[in-house]
Amino acid sequence: MVRRDGPSRALEFEHHGGGRFTVHLLTPDLHPDHPLATGRGRARLNLAAPERRAVRGDADGHWTLREPRA
Repeated sequence: MVRRDGPSRALEFEHHGGGRFTVHLLTPDLHPDHPLATGRGRARLNLAAPERRAVRGDADGHWTLREPRA
């Protein structure tokens, strides 16, 4: 889980494994809201997400979630 405090409205998600992944935006009480991304296998995705919201990644294998560099 990642809590976002910055002004950025973008995220980069990278999944390095061959299994499934889901990235969820979380509600203020930390329950899953709508998914930002779902899939299977290796992926590099640019996601739009509101600022100051927590995000949770669930994946089989290694994954990375970061704000894009300016």
